[in-house]
Amino acid sequence: MNTDELHDFDYIAFLIGTAIFVCLPILGYYRNMDWIIPFSAIGPLYIGYKSKNYKQGFVVGGISGIFLSLAVIYGYLGPYTTPIFDIYTMNVLVIVICFIMGGFIADVGTLFKSNREKALEMAESEKKGSKNIKIKKRPIEPGINRLKKRFGKK
Repeated sequence: MNTDELHDFDYIAFLIGTAIFVCLPILGYYRNMDWIIPFSAIGPLYIGYKSKNYKQGFVVGGISGIFLSLAVIYGYLGPYTTPIFDIYTMNVLVIVICFIMGGFIADVGTLFKSNREKALEMAESEKKGSKNIKIKKRPIEPGINRLKKRFGKK
């Protein structure tokens, strides 16, 4: 990632997305509202939506995942025990897993943004070329015409 891409990023989006990604699980745990925890994925989605490309979205979304892993390690999301690995190996695994998870969710947000931009370009290209084309019927008009014929005066 170039330094230009790093400086071209919206840091406010990073702060808001990270706050959502970390605070919603903590709030859900302490208030016994487990249903609110999946909505924390909105944070990396927002980060990815505001990023310029997939690489930037993955890296910055992964960095927000590191903050979630710190919340896990310090016990804000419940007791943290590991029966299989020692504590240092488990901490590294949690950091890596949260980095990858935040990065992939942010890539989905970047995908949403690129699909929206393509759809807007297609709509704009259809609008520009429609001056010499006949006015098309709306999709609902054939159904309305059939109903008028069926229930019209006999």
